[in-house]
This record gives sequence, C-alpha cells and structure tokens, in this order.
Amino acid sequence: MKFEWLSPEEEENWPQMGGICAECKSDVCQYCGKPESRIAKPPKVIDIEIWVWKTCCYACKKPTRVAWPAKDVGNNLAESIDLNSLENLPAIIADKLPFIQKTNKKMQNIEEYGNVCENCSAYQGDWFVLEDCLQLGYFPEEIEERFVVSVPLTEEERIIYAYPRNYAKLRHPRKGNYSALCEECYALYKKKEI
Repeated sequence: MKFEWLSPEEEENWPQMGGICAECKSDVCQYCGKPESRIAKPPKVIDIEIWVWKTCCYACKKPTRVAWPAKDVGNNLAESIDLNSLENLPAIIADKLPFIQKTNKKMQNIEEYGNVCENCSAYQGDWFVLEDCLQLGYFPEEIEERFVVSVPLTEEERIIYAYPRNYAKLRHPRKGNYSALCEECYALYKKKEI
C-alpha cells in the first residue's frame, strides 16, 4: 500500500492536532537518520460501515430505528468516530436514513446531527445510542441493516486522523556502535563498510 506522508510543516503541527507527543516519535537509523515510521494521511475518501437497529424511544416508549457509524472499513483512522466526527459523514447518512436529522442537543447546547424518534421526533442521546452499538458487537443478530458509505475527508481531517505507519525496518546489530540501522545501512554494516 502506498501512503501519502505528512509534509514536514504538517508533521511539525501534527502533535498539537491530536497526534502523539514529540518524545513518542519513532526510532531512527543511527547511521543515516531514516525514521522507523512516518506519519501517513488517511485516503481522501474512506468507507464507513453504518449499523441500524431498533431501540425503545425514551420519550414515547415506542420502537424506533437508530444508526451509528460502527467502523472504518479500511482501518484508515487510528481512532473510533461518532456521528459528527467527520464533517461530511452526517449529511451522507441523513440522505439515506430520515431519522438522522439536525437536532438541538440540550446537554451540549448545540445543534448538530443526531438520531430522532421516528414516532415523536425526540432526540435519542448519542451516549445511549453508542452504548447500544457497543453491545451489538456481542449480539450482531440484532443489527437490522448494515451498509457502507464513502465519506470524503477534508484536508484538516486528513491531518487530524493521520497516524504513524512503518516506513523503514530497523535492524539491531549485536556488535558495534549502532543499536538500530535501516536495511540499507545494515547491508553496509554487514559488508563492514560502516
């Protein structure tokens, strides 16, 4: 798989954008300085699997369907996502499922996409829907529908969700002055050229 690496400027800002701290960066070849891993951007478009199931509305007590982004199909994101994690995701799901609507979330005092009851239009809290989704991992037969949506990522999201990928395999010689060498430098070490 070919990766698109962060530019040096993006990589410099990346730890402040949800990445790892500078001290946690990877090992480097002690001869040429090539890093063991680099920060790779996720693809421009990712596939997200959506799960749909029935639950009981807390307000009217009638059955209603709810949906949640269950997983990143290609494992392109280093962390889990919710309904509003990605800028383009909620509108794409709302186009397919009428019970995903912009709603007033009173606890957060914001208006954003959420699950609403198909009967009384009451907002079904994200925490409760997420909790159900996690339980469905143990009871997948309760999932009524699964489908995959393709979601274009913004450039900012591609930086935020970037994470380390292997870039160079480091070898660890038993003798000599180097504790970590990339493949090219290790070949020189074996030939006793370094």
